[in-house]
Amino acid sequence: VTVTVYAGNKYGISASDIARMIKDGVSPIVPLDIGGAISMKRLFCDLDSYFCRSSREKMISSILEKDISNQEKMYRLLSLENEIDNEELCDFSIRTDDMEEAVEQVKQLLSIEKIDRK
Repeated sequence: VTVTVYAGNKYGISASDIARMIKDGVSPIVPLDIGGAISMKRLFCDLDSYFCRSSREKMISSILEKDISNQEKMYRLLSLENEIDNEELCDFSIRTDDMEEAVEQVKQLLSIEKIDRK
């Protein structure tokens, strides 16, 4: 589906892996940047996209605490606004300040989708 290069590393997932999960009745949950989410939506229009968002303070703090170069921190901080602007492109928005609550929200949405698709 997509390959992204981030901090010199390649990340991606194949369309055949996603198709196999769907065929097996599994709801694929894949962390993607917005480019990957758009690619996924083009190939699998029935899949929903979830935008995961924390408070601005938590996101900035998380970047600053990482063991990466100051230049990499700067790039991540600068790209933060662009990623936040993409929230409106996704089907659902999940707050991740409390990860347990975020997981419950996703579980609820997935169970609602299963009922709607029957």
